[in-house]
Amino acid sequence: MRIGMEYRRRFFAAVTRALVVLAILTTATTGSAHAQEDFYGWYGPYDDGCDYWWDGFQWTGDVDCNGDGYTDAPQTSYAAGWYGPYDDGCNHWWDGYQWTYDVDCDLEPLTKPWNWACIVPGHEHATRSR
Repeated sequence: MRIGMEYRRRFFAAVTRALVVLAILTTATTGSAHAQEDFYGWYGPYDDGCDYWWDGFQWTGDVDCNGDGYTDAPQTSYAAGWYGPYDDGCNHWWDGYQWTYDVDCDLEPLTKPWNWACIVPGHEHATRSR
């Protein structure tokens, strides 16, 4: 009977070690950075008929408008300004090179022109006055 107890103790100790090693290995390969990388690829088409490349962390600016799965030749950049409204119903600010985090969902027409004196330090765009 004592031999059976020793065998059972060793068996459960080995199984426990195997489960701990398995848990460590699976959590080491499924971290949050790895999970975000799984969603890279072309997204769209959007209102302009083009797909845009998401690298898993940010939009890269690569565009595929002809649907061949490859980046198209770069277009001339659009002027800085508010563009939209897009699928979310909001206008978004394009600074001439990239989209910023500025969003205007209040789609009332402007009552005053741009207020260039209200540039926020650290921001590269002007704000609108109402």
